[in-house]
Amino acid sequence: MKITIITFVTLWLSMLAMSTYAKNTQPSVLRLQLSWQHQFQFAGYYAALDQGFYREAGLNIELLEGGPGTLCDGKMLAKIDFCNASGSVVKQRVEGQPIVVLASILQHSPIVLITKKKDGLFTPRDLVGKRVEMLLSGVPIPEIHAMLSNQGVELNEIKLYENTTNVSVLLGDSIDALYGFSTNEPFQLREKGIEYKIISPRHYGVDFYGDVLLTSERLLQVRPDQVEAFRKASLRGWRYAMNHQADIVDLIIAKYAPHHSRRRLMAEAKAIESLMLPNLIEIGHINAERWRHTADTLADLAIIKPDYSLDGFIYEPPKPPEETSNLTMVRVLIIVLSFLTVAMVALWGGYIRLSQEIIERRKVQKRLRRDKELSDKIAYTDDLSGMGNRRLFYERGNDAILLAEVDHTTLSMVLMDIDHFKQVNDNYGHLVGDQVICEVADIILRIIRSRDIQARIGGEEFAIILPETDLVGAVELAERIRHAVAELTLESGEGSFTITASFGVSAYGGVNDSIKQLMQSCDEALYQAKHQGRNQVVSV
Repeated sequence: MKITIITFVTLWLSMLAMSTYAKNTQPSVLRLQLSWQHQFQFAGYYAALDQGFYREAGLNIELLEGGPGTLCDGKMLAKIDFCNASGSVVKQRVEGQPIVVLASILQHSPIVLITKKKDGLFTPRDLVGKRVEMLLSGVPIPEIHAMLSNQGVELNEIKLYENTTNVSVLLGDSIDALYGFSTNEPFQLREKGIEYKIISPRHYGVDFYGDVLLTSERLLQVRPDQVEAFRKASLRGWRYAMNHQADIVDLIIAKYAPHHSRRRLMAEAKAIESLMLPNLIEIGHINAERWRHTADTLADLAIIKPDYSLDGFIYEPPKPPEETSNLTMVRVLIIVLSFLTVAMVALWGGYIRLSQEIIERRKVQKRLRRDKELSDKIAYTDDLSGMGNRRLFYERGNDAILLAEVDHTTLSMVLMDIDHFKQVNDNYGHLVGDQVICEVADIILRIIRSRDIQARIGGEEFAIILPETDLVGAVELAERIRHAVAELTLESGEGSFTITASFGVSAYGGVNDSIKQLMQSCDEALYQAKHQGRNQVVSV
């Protein structure tokens, strides 16, 4: 009886403490201003609301729809808690606005110029003397300005027009080049049957972040825990949205933008995925070097001063408070003790059964992991050589190229072919031919780095992708492999023999903007090596 009374009093005190705590911690409304009208561009925030991620974080979030004239800056963040903007927002920070970037949602900017294919305007140089949409409230869009500057086109050489947010001005010949997003306007033109060309800053050395999430220094100082909770819940929402794109499209149509077609929103979702790279880079990832590169670009254009500072611009998670009030500590202790009491009773009663379930579950999980690892190994490994296969090479190669593009690093490819391999098979038999393949594979694996991507992509053909390696470095590595192969002595029933190999090498960049194009360039170089006598390295 005594124990029952103590337990009852403990639980009653716990409930009182939780009730008091809840009354004192009702979340106030935090507002997120969207930069444009409702569309998939803001899918992560819709998902965080709909799935209860904000609520679970103790937040009450209100989304405010944007439109023409919506500008995320220090003035807005004096009234609104959060907003989103493009990568050029760094200009405002350098100018002294107390804004802080919390997350980079899109790794690439969707900002582009769009022309009609029939007009023959395909490059920035083609726009000289033409009517170009590139002003927002009278100010040139930095990404477009930088692209033109990189191509030697001055602003006074073109006719500057204000952004109209409507493809009809391009169709009606009111302008020659439309400012737009690669995630939206191209779909609208395709739906109208219009052939178009995109002039993208990314193709001319200008690669700013796309959508970024911002807050103010003031909010960070006053409510650091809520800012962190909002950031985490928002990124959780984005992960959910990208993994459930069709469901979020249905949500947008039902709750936010019933006038949009499902087809349009799904097209936007896929375009956003290509700019976000969620399978390659953690959503929200911030690279300080890329922000500095953006600022340097703006400084080169004299948009900002060259002696800029980005101190305080990039968000750092707040440190936990060092002191907690005694009253809160007492309440927390009461809650913890109460839950521990209940938990201990439950655990004691079901300990044996739960232990057995855990043991069985771990056995099943271990077996599944082992089966998956074996399955993956079979799916991505060449049976004979133990190297990667063609599937692995193209999948991981595409990822490596995307990463090189995002981080502005070098990358090269080596294509290798064993000379006169058919004669080896004809003269010594296929078993000896298999031995040759394995010996060459061992040489390659011994010389390359662990992070290099290697594969046997054909009978006697091998390929290697070298991240963070320029053309000179790739040629040097190919020469090392070539010498090692030439020094190899192989045995057969008819005596010993040697082999040689030819190599084609090329580097990522310029026309080599995809794994397919890079492979084609290497193949052309390999053909030259064969044509010039074999047993050599040719680079293009």
